[in-house]
Amino acid sequence: MTVYAHDPATSTLFACWPTGDGALAHRVARVPRNLSPVLTRHVVAALTVLSDRLWLAYSETTVQQIDRQRVTAAATHPDTLPEPEDRIGTDDLVEVAAALGEVLSAAPGRVFREAVLAEVRAELVAVAAADRGDLTGRAAQAVVHPRPDAPPGQVAAAHTFLHADPLDPRPLLTGVEPNAAAVAVLPWLRAATRVAAQRTGHTADDVVALAEAITHEDLAVVRHVLAATPGLDDPTVVHYLLQEAVLAARGRMIVCCDAHGEPVGDGRRLVETVLDPREPGPGLVGGLVRGIQCCLRVWLDGVPPDAVSPLGLRERFVDELRIAVGAIR
Repeated sequence: MTVYAHDPATSTLFACWPTGDGALAHRVARVPRNLSPVLTRHVVAALTVLSDRLWLAYSETTVQQIDRQRVTAAATHPDTLPEPEDRIGTDDLVEVAAALGEVLSAAPGRVFREAVLAEVRAELVAVAAADRGDLTGRAAQAVVHPRPDAPPGQVAAAHTFLHADPLDPRPLLTGVEPNAAAVAVLPWLRAATRVAAQRTGHTADDVVALAEAITHEDLAVVRHVLAATPGLDDPTVVHYLLQEAVLAARGRMIVCCDAHGEPVGDGRRLVETVLDPREPGPGLVGGLVRGIQCCLRVWLDGVPPDAVSPLGLRERFVDELRIAVGAIR
């Protein structure tokens, strides 16, 4: 989501949003001198909450249910809404926008108010663009918001990036929705384990353990997806993993009724998600691509040290990987 902040030193309101590769900042408005710090922070808080609700709607694929005109009107003319006790069935977004509008109505300066309202409209436009699959501009922050499905167009875009360079996660992390990116990476990861296994004479199952031994890394995400319940297709595996982390971030956990988790005393058990609930999408996509990179390390063990230059070896591995993926797609 877009986070807003007030810089008292420059009397400026800023917006900041993630891109999958760092964050971008944007100057929203100059804060009027006679606007109190308390009211300014109220504006900042209301804008941040509104953005949070909008991107939650994106994550839950309910953007098309947003009445953009009502939200904008509530922020512009909050006095036209019924009294709070009479707002039965009022949309939550409208309530948040009205709260922002009430704070703005007490703010001096037409220019400041119009700048904040323009910010509301810009955020609405960004969420709508992301919902259509346009992840440019401010809508780029969609790459950190997992959705329950993987649009075919986004999956195809991810495969294009992977075919160009399956060892570089940056285009996936910054240009594709995380669910679709992860679904696309999975067959490349499986193919990478087979390519490494064929080169070294080990089994595909052993490749991950060898990679962990060579790199001294815990490839928990890779181990989990490769050991997923047989019969589950890739979109389902990705959906379950992301859903688990998203629910954990919202204070919910799905726990099996058996003795699941590590005992911690007093009859309680520690249950951990595979992904970091704070960044489940980037964590999954980055973890899967890291698995491919580690397969390269294993593959290199099966190549004579004086074969070709390191760059040439990398390209040879990528070529073998493309052939292996092409055979299963």
